[in-house]
Amino acid sequence: MREPRARDPKAGGPAAAGAGRTRGPDDLAGLLRHGEGRRVEFKLHLPKPDRFARLVASMANGGGGTILLGVDDSGRPRGLADPKGTLSIAHAIIHEELEPAPPISHRLVRTEAHDSLLVLFVESAGEPVRLAFADHQDQYVRVNDHNQPVRSLPAHVHEPRARRAGRLDAKTRARFETVASGHSRVTAAAYSRACNISLRAARRDLCALQKAFLVCEVAPGIYEFVGE
Repeated sequence: MREPRARDPKAGGPAAAGAGRTRGPDDLAGLLRHGEGRRVEFKLHLPKPDRFARLVASMANGGGGTILLGVDDSGRPRGLADPKGTLSIAHAIIHEELEPAPPISHRLVRTEAHDSLLVLFVESAGEPVRLAFADHQDQYVRVNDHNQPVRSLPAHVHEPRARRAGRLDAKTRARFETVASGHSRVTAAAYSRACNISLRAARRDLCALQKAFLVCEVAPGIYEFVGE
């Protein structure tokens, strides 16, 4: 892949905020090879405004991430017909649909097959980002490779996971670290078995982990670990 010269961060504008995080060709090839995850999303086209806003908000609330436009779900570059026009629309959606609008930088990339890709780098806003739609003001966070709605995000969600875990008592923290190191999703029963504690104690731990925003209940009785 070949990339144009990076924009000067001193020039200001939407792309300046995260210009120091732009990646080289090898890094982009690595992103395509390793696929989607909590911090990486592939999109063949720019999603509809509400879907794109949720994606950007969830990444900003999860500490940041990278969106590759012009790439299919398998990681194969397909290209965009008008990457600059897509960028303009993306910035408009972010600034109109999100409060506050998180910092966004970008890189236009042309592959060896001459496909034009748009790479967006989403940064944390330093405070919870919410949707500004007229009918609701939900907030979202990134859990694995999907966007999870939550009704409110505590300010400490933007802190590193180790710092959030530091608010737990020593025994709960030790159990949390043991389970989180080997699982991305867990039930109370599975947590109980992994820690060799009662189901009641496991539920008590999971309640504390939710309050510290270390797990998120993605379905009744199913919890996913949040953040790093």
